[in-house]
Amino acid sequence: MPKAVFLRYRDGDGEGFAILAVQANKRADLERVARLLDARDARLGSRQQLRAVTGCEFGELPPLGRFFGLPLLFDNDLLVEDELYFNAGSLTKSIALSPSALVALERPIYY
Repeated sequence: MPKAVFLRYRDGDGEGFAILAVQANKRADLERVARLLDARDARLGSRQQLRAVTGCEFGELPPLGRFFGLPLLFDNDLLVEDELYFNAGSLTKSIALSPSALVALERPIYY
């Protein structure tokens, strides 16, 4: 089950937001995220920013960046899984997708 991490980054155009889908046992490498987004820096987004940008509360965010108009960074290690189960904008609803279906839908930045 991947976790979706809400990120805030700064680049030459100002502030932006992104989602990182990463194996649940891993931590986000914010320096790596910044490099992949060609940004000056990257940080975890706040609960208030998460709510304002996505309408989701903490723990509800799905790894579906396009749905929110955000880039998705996708952990390469998730590609070996048969199915990915993740929250569907709710703590009580989930979605199951194959990694290949999620990649085809999102066209993510590989992390």
